[in-house]
Amino acid sequence: MMRGLGLPLAEIARTLASDSVLALNALELQLARLRECIAHERRLCTRLESLAAALRRGSLQTLDDVIDSIQEMTMFEKYFTPDQMDQIQARGRTIGPERIRAVEAEWPVLIAAMRREMDQGTPPSSPRVRALAARWGALIREFTGGSREISKGLREMYQKEPSIAERTGIDAKLVDYVGRSIAAGRSVGK
Repeated sequence: MMRGLGLPLAEIARTLASDSVLALNALELQLARLRECIAHERRLCTRLESLAAALRRGSLQTLDDVIDSIQEMTMFEKYFTPDQMDQIQARGRTIGPERIRAVEAEWPVLIAAMRREMDQGTPPSSPRVRALAARWGALIREFTGGSREISKGLREMYQKEPSIAERTGIDAKLVDYVGRSIAAGRSVGK
């Protein structure tokens, strides 16, 4: 810290020797910085482990796939805490790769069906749309393990990240439509 300010080592040594409170504060500050670096490195290791597992599974085949995955992981870190990221990864291990592949194949069909209903002007409260929204909600709960915080982060990410809309077809308008349909289903169930 003091060295970073350009102080000579002899001056730093004299300052630390003369003021034990300053020395303690300097050490605690350095420890906090080091802990943050370690946490950052652990997150990086987790990211790389996930990429390696995806390459082993064959779900990433090209350099573009790897780059897209890195960008996606970085984006996830904007919306989820490290603890939530751990929960998401643990959930993925619980669900297993076979189920993940099945759901990955189901999503595009569900998204297209929901978008078709929205584009046709079908009210979100219609039974057909509510059934699609119920399936949508079930897949999200399966992914999140029912965590409201993770669901909130997921919703926010899909609403704020244009690259997701480009890749998946899920944009803020569709998220809103699905949300209104889920709310309509709740009010019908009461």
